[in-house]
Amino acid sequence: MALRHGSGRVRVPVQARTMVRQRLAGERGQGILEFAVIFPLFAALIFVVIDGGILMGRYNEINHATKEGSRLAATGASLNEIGDRVAAQAQGLVSGTTPCDESADESICVYYAPGPGSDPANAGELGSTVKVTVRHKYKLITPLPNWMSAGFDGFEISACAISRLEKPVPGVAGSGTSTCD
Repeated sequence: MALRHGSGRVRVPVQARTMVRQRLAGERGQGILEFAVIFPLFAALIFVVIDGGILMGRYNEINHATKEGSRLAATGASLNEIGDRVAAQAQGLVSGTTPCDESADESICVYYAPGPGSDPANAGELGSTVKVTVRHKYKLITPLPNWMSAGFDGFEISACAISRLEKPVPGVAGSGTSTCD
């Protein structure tokens, strides 16, 4: 029972103060321990959300750039023009280099295939197909792989687009297939 004196202060009996101190003494350090357990999980979740959002944005950029390159290739543009357009649309994620190097982390490849049932020598003729593929390796920007001590090198983003040639492209050899794998 609390007693009031004229000053308006509440006096707590000694037994109650002792009980509160004993109870709190058993929970000393509990908050720090809970923080130490939860914080890495929360930080990892935040890093996954950040890297996942950037990965999806880059996938959309690569996909859009590939479609733009395929559309340009269908109008009879040169390989350098196609590479430059794809690089510009990809906002610098890939460079417009030719010839294609599929073993590189970043590449732009253009394949001309003959129309169905046609001779491979007819690649580049009106009605045949052109396939543009773009590859980009996305490396995580957050320290998540370092935390996991895994030899994770990143995600490979690749896109493929096929268009039918609207204008003949002279002097191209048939290469590749007319489907995206």
